[in-house]
Amino acid sequence: NKSYQSNESNGSNKTNQPNAANETSQAPKPQGPLVYTHPEFGFTISAPDGFTAGSFPEGENGNITLIQNSANKYGMQIFVRPFEEESVLTVARIRKEIPDMKIENPIEVKVGEVPAVAFYTLSDSGQRTREIWFTQNKNLFQISANAEYDNITGSIMENWKWE
Repeated sequence: NKSYQSNESNGSNKTNQPNAANETSQAPKPQGPLVYTHPEFGFTISAPDGFTAGSFPEGENGNITLIQNSANKYGMQIFVRPFEEESVLTVARIRKEIPDMKIENPIEVKVGEVPAVAFYTLSDSGQRTREIWFTQNKNLFQISANAEYDNITGSIMENWKWE
């Protein structure tokens, strides 16, 4: 199993958390390394200088967190929605629920200590994306980023921590 969890710390205690006033279309200005803790779902991510993060509601019960870097055009989306089951998400389960989804090179990974499935697929626009899906505390997490930036996504995911 590949782990996206690292016990290393960059030693930074700077945060770049958005507040309610700028959670919509304006991203906060980068202020050194990004350390972002989601106020509702209890995860903390960190990224290098130049990255920003913000969260906003999606639909009735969903939430989207965006991690971005405008200099290199990187973007990662973390979509979270309620999920009634506490079971470990598998490729078989994803294929059962979304039979038309093309899943390439699936591997089992851990996000923090949470089992997850990582794979490549094509977005609605035909772009190849890296997906990392898992369940935690009766929520489904669907992480998506452009596959071209897989090394950046991996670096961010290796520093994922649960509060």
